[in-house]
Amino acid sequence: MLEAKRGEFERVLSQKVDALVTSKQKQADDNRRTIDSKKQELTQLQAEITAFEQAEAKSRAEITAGQTQIEAAKTNFLAAYNAAITVLSSNEAKLKTQLKGA
Repeated sequence: MLEAKRGEFERVLSQKVDALVTSKQKQADDNRRTIDSKKQELTQLQAEITAFEQAEAKSRAEITAGQTQIEAAKTNFLAAYNAAITVLSSNEAKLKTQLKGA
């Protein structure tokens, strides 16, 4: 009788241990899948970050180039404007002189 009880106890204990091990293995497998998924998400996010950083750098370079072009155009415009004013002033002075002589 004691031997039967002992056998029953070992069988139940073994079943419970097996169930616990199976449960923990499933939990570990689930954790591994989650880890793998999160690593994949991280890799994708890092690639997106790199792409955004490159786009930002390109935009900043375009801004700098645009500002340089604007400054050059402004300088050229002012030089042309000043040259035109000089020519107009000279022509005005010549006309005044001609009108005084007439």
